Amino acid sequence: MSFITRTPRAQGTIEASSTQTRASKLALAVGFVAFWVAVIAAYNAPATAYELSIYAATPDQFWAGIATAVVLGLLVAWFVAPENSLRSLAIALVVGSILAVAALPIIRGYFFLGAGDSLTHLGWMKDIATGVLNPLDFLYPGIHTSTVFIERVTGMSLERATQFLVLAYLLVYVTFVGLTVQLIAKTKYALLFGLLSGLLVLPINNISVHLMAHPSTEGIFFLPLVLYATFRYLTKPAKPFRIWRLPITPSAIVLALVLTAILLIHPQVTGNVILIFGSISFMQLAFRQLRSEHPLSQHRALFGHTIYLITIFLLWAPRNPRTTNTIDTLTNAILYGASSGSAIAQRGSTLTELGGSLPELFFKLFLISLVFGILSAMIMLLSLGRKFAGEYPVGDAIVKYITLSMVPLFGMFLLFSILQGSTQRFRYIGFVMVLLTILGAVMLSWGFDWLSQRTTGTRVLRAGVVIAFVFMLPLSTMTIFSSPFIYQPTQQVTEATFNGYETAFEYQDPSIPFTGIHSGPSRYVHAIYGSPFTNEEEIVPGAKAEVPNAGFAVGNLTTYYSSDRYIIYSDSTEQRELDLYEGLRYPAAGFAALETTPRIDQVHSNGEVRVYLLHPNTAPNVTENSTVTT
Repeated sequence: MSFITRTPRAQGTIEASSTQTRASKLALAVGFVAFWVAVIAAYNAPATAYELSIYAATPDQFWAGIATAVVLGLLVAWFVAPENSLRSLAIALVVGSILAVAALPIIRGYFFLGAGDSLTHLGWMKDIATGVLNPLDFLYPGIHTSTVFIERVTGMSLERATQFLVLAYLLVYVTFVGLTVQLIAKTKYALLFGLLSGLLVLPINNISVHLMAHPSTEGIFFLPLVLYATFRYLTKPAKPFRIWRLPITPSAIVLALVLTAILLIHPQVTGNVILIFGSISFMQLAFRQLRSEHPLSQHRALFGHTIYLITIFLLWAPRNPRTTNTIDTLTNAILYGASSGSAIAQRGSTLTELGGSLPELFFKLFLISLVFGILSAMIMLLSLGRKFAGEYPVGDAIVKYITLSMVPLFGMFLLFSILQGSTQRFRYIGFVMVLLTILGAVMLSWGFDWLSQRTTGTRVLRAGVVIAFVFMLPLSTMTIFSSPFIYQPTQQVTEATFNGYETAFEYQDPSIPFTGIHSGPSRYVHAIYGSPFTNEEEIVPGAKAEVPNAGFAVGNLTTYYSSDRYIIYSDSTEQRELDLYEGLRYPAAGFAALETTPRIDQVHSNGEVRVYLLHPNTAPNVTENSTVTT
């Protein structure tokens, strides 16, 4: 009778499982079709001119398809058994969908992305590609040499190769956030929590961390790989082999290579890694002296790698004047003080005039970061209270490592916040958000595991997690790129814009300086001619000059200047000032005055870049042979 009573239950379970499998397969099929429909829709709508918002310019079919793929992928990933192969496909669908959003500039054929620092880095890449700049004489040649390598192997332009490089670093970031969380948490859903948390890309704040060719950003994206290699080395003993009678393990060599790589990507990020390694080494030394029986004392020592990292940092970084200039700036700020928060206060004033506010911008940029900050604070406090030591001894030790590392990192953040009015502090926020993302995902994993063991309503828990990420993923995705949603223009550089500046520089009268609206054309000088900081004014006089707001607004530039000037600006500049900032700094009347004011003549236009030649009223004669021609 016992056998008879159990048979229907088993049969019912098999039927339910089979039904769930068929439903999951159907959901994944629909999800992948939606994904490819989305990608094809975006590909068939290439960018033909500058777009103020990449989100608004991308077809609605793309967003509908990506939303469908993400929701269906999340449902399957959370509701099939962890060992089911369909779960891997579901995870791939979600990861691929979010990465497709990040790849929109590639899919939609952007010529280049990054209208600020990235143009300067493009110039350095050209210098390396042509042999003008020796990578060994450069402070952070990592992404530059990698981009040149991609260009040489694929035959694509450097401008496009940078976009693939940035996407590759983002993939490294997401992958190793997931693997690091799995290494720490060791639960059935740890990898899933880690990958989904990585897809939120919380380090991006579009203030000092951007999804574009920007070495400090790529260094931050590389950090999870460094952390994974470090924690694996510490907690996964391996059989050593001998080199020059020294016992060496493969994980030790991998970690050394990874540390060398991050130094070449960006030394400032490496400096932060030194703080982490120093904290871990200090904790190991303290526990070995005071609590030798503690599991943490049994980990492999990090002293050797810490010394190695400090050594290569000191041998590499001080050779470049950029390092010494940064140190001098910080030292002067410590000795003489510096204004703090001026840049933020100015942005807050601008936001208020546009009808926004800093709290609103904080909500858009940092709400999810705040959630993960709270989760991280919870896990750090619980770890210090020894709540995880019994069930997760390895993970608890790593959480303690990260917790202690937060102390010097927070100190550096405070130092930059108090002493410098720049946005450097947001680089530290981006760096720390990598650690908080990992800790928050571990807390979610352990919390989910704890609740699953104490309740029968796991479906409700899973549904709650799906709903949470259905809310968080779109919000984070809307801030991957700068856009009017966060009161910034998309950093697109069109080929016509690039060519327009190149033509203007080529046919300039070298006796007449340039001036730009909002900013001078110095970034394009770097991108076109390389990055000769010492003589950029010799190549393009007035490269850093900008048109004064007041004179532009009332249309009296001919009385403001005492000598001839080229006024150059792009369509992206006009859209930004008029459509995004509503003429707050440079009103429409000023642009109209360029067409109607006597003694201001348009001398070049290719549809996206316009150049005007201004002759001041005080000048008795018009300078001859001073026009720019195509």
